[in-house]
Amino acid sequence: MNQWIFSIVICIVLFISLYLYFRFAKTWKKQRYELRADFFNKSEFIFYQILKSKLPNNFMIFSKTRIEDFIKVRQGFWAKEAYGLRSRIKSRHVDFLICSEYGKPLIAIEIDWLSHNNLDRQERDRFIDELYNEVWLPIHHIRVWENFEDRISGVINLLNNFRAVSSIIDHL
Repeated sequence: MNQWIFSIVICIVLFISLYLYFRFAKTWKKQRYELRADFFNKSEFIFYQILKSKLPNNFMIFSKTRIEDFIKVRQGFWAKEAYGLRSRIKSRHVDFLICSEYGKPLIAIEIDWLSHNNLDRQERDRFIDELYNEVWLPIHHIRVWENFEDRISGVINLLNNFRAVSSIIDHL
């Protein structure tokens, strides 16, 4: 009698397991996204840590920010033209964006890898540099093999000069 009950329980468990597998197998296989193991690569993380430790508290650091979040297409273009201009910036990102305490973008920073020697990457960088130049946003390209602390000191000096000039302009 116990063997019968045991066999029936095994059959029920097997049936339920098979039912659940076939019922949800398509869902399990269709998982299209997964969380990345880390947000920064090693060099970006080191750069961020140094920048965070050296940057005065009245500045904010944003990383991997979509360019369209801080640059927009001016009004006055036909819809098709505006869409074309927007499509050139909507999926691009900047590695680091330093903003004032009020959220005004002040400096963009790109960490350049060896891939930036490729022709297509150089064209992208040229477009980005022209874009930032058009909106008066300084861009700093820092090569991954450069001394991050020295380059960050240069960025901080530029920010301090910017703050001094802004203060003078505010008092005029």
